[in-house]
Amino acid sequence: MRKFLINLSFFLLGGVLLWLAFKDQDLMLIIKELQKVDYRWGVLVLLASLGGHLSRAMRWKLLLTPLKKASQNDLNPSSKPIALWNVWWAMMFGYLVNLGIPRLGEISRCVAVQRSEKLQFESILGTVVAERAIDICCLFLLVVFTFFFQYQIAATFFQKNIFTPFQQLFQAKEWAFYTLVIFGVIGLIILWFLWKKKWFERLRQFIKGVLTGLTSIYYMPYKWHFLGHTLLIWFSYFLMTYWWFFAIPATQHLGFQAGLFLLVIGSIGKSVPIQGGGMGAYHFLVTKGLSLYPFLIAATPALTLATVIHLAQTVFYLVIGGIAAIVVLYQSRQRLKNNK
Repeated sequence: MRKFLINLSFFLLGGVLLWLAFKDQDLMLIIKELQKVDYRWGVLVLLASLGGHLSRAMRWKLLLTPLKKASQNDLNPSSKPIALWNVWWAMMFGYLVNLGIPRLGEISRCVAVQRSEKLQFESILGTVVAERAIDICCLFLLVVFTFFFQYQIAATFFQKNIFTPFQQLFQAKEWAFYTLVIFGVIGLIILWFLWKKKWFERLRQFIKGVLTGLTSIYYMPYKWHFLGHTLLIWFSYFLMTYWWFFAIPATQHLGFQAGLFLLVIGSIGKSVPIQGGGMGAYHFLVTKGLSLYPFLIAATPALTLATVIHLAQTVFYLVIGGIAAIVVLYQSRQRLKNNK
């Protein structure tokens, strides 16, 4: 019930943000704008998306490789290496699950890889945490670059839509902040006393496995390949946003600085755990962001662009993720048959 209420609250939040984005817009005008979009640019976006996600699968495989080697028996050196396509289908299946229940997709792809590669679940989860930590660092660097190239627009956006609301929230709920800090400290103290209890062993093993996955980034081979894939992933994300500019007449004049700015605020919108890949949050933030380009773009084309980008990515995850779900289910059934 608790998890259901949390997911429901985020779903309602997405609905409110979606309503805020569309409430002052003429829907018929937006439909006409959507009809003017040159969807041929979607072919290039599709190629960039496939390339970026393939590179992400290869990067995740690099993190999983030390776990595979550690699990191999030295007396059985013929053990097969990790199959890239197993990692790819597991990852795309996770994206599909995330559309319905945010963050559950991370668990789902770990389970899929655990079954296909016979690795420890906790260690696989640790590699996902390591991936997310790296991506957060990359997003932070992109924020810095955005301030460098578009200081006035970026500063105005973050001050108006992020810093000020959070400041008002903490001022109004200052007691809640201190309460969370106190409960956090108490939780750490309790964790310290329970750490050596026998019945606490399972949680200790879980944390140990996650830490093993986290440290895989240190033991993995080809660290420069990992860095290269990370750059390719974020460059593909940039192209998946920037190329749609040319599909809409009102946004064709926007340069790469605007593409970088939209990549940053769009990534923030998608990171909000709302069903449908940040539905509502993405539309709201992108529309607000583009509204800071005075005399360049109106609200309707901005919302049209946000709708096209988000819809294209959602369809991509539904189609490729649906195929991945079939593949993962088929692989699971085959393993069950073989075990019998």
